[in-house]
Amino acid sequence: MKKIIIILVAAFSLFALQSNAQNWTLTGTDIYNNNSGNVGIGTTTPVSKLNVHNASGISGLYLTSPYNMTGNRAIGYYRIENPTSGDLFNIVLRYRNGTHEMLQSAYDASTSIWREFIYFNYTTRKYEIRFGVGEVEYKNQGNILLNNTADSPLLSNS
Repeated sequence: MKKIIIILVAAFSLFALQSNAQNWTLTGTDIYNNNSGNVGIGTTTPVSKLNVHNASGISGLYLTSPYNMTGNRAIGYYRIENPTSGDLFNIVLRYRNGTHEMLQSAYDASTSIWREFIYFNYTTRKYEIRFGVGEVEYKNQGNILLNNTADSPLLSNS
């Protein structure tokens, strides 16, 4: 694995030297480019700021975290921000109270409120639609089961 990393770093460094090296800046351990163009991995014609293409037909992004679960905190997240309004959309994998959780939430900057709307607990396998959702609309055919409280019977919409 180390040889691959060294080869990739060496290949990237060689690429940077061969192609307009002055566009890349190294500050400590960070490298960045102020160029306004797009970056492509696996493609020579990127169509967005970061375009990752996998020729095998399965696209993916694999991220790892060295977090050792010694306290409650986020392990990783995917976040989209509108810098003009300050609104955020967030998907986070976190460790809390001995279990892993996946949470989808949105931040409304105009009210300074986080609205959690989807929650999944890996231990209990419990999936929740949370208080940030005003209405739920089911647009497919088939059955749907609803349970408003733990004590109420299941309702079936057949």
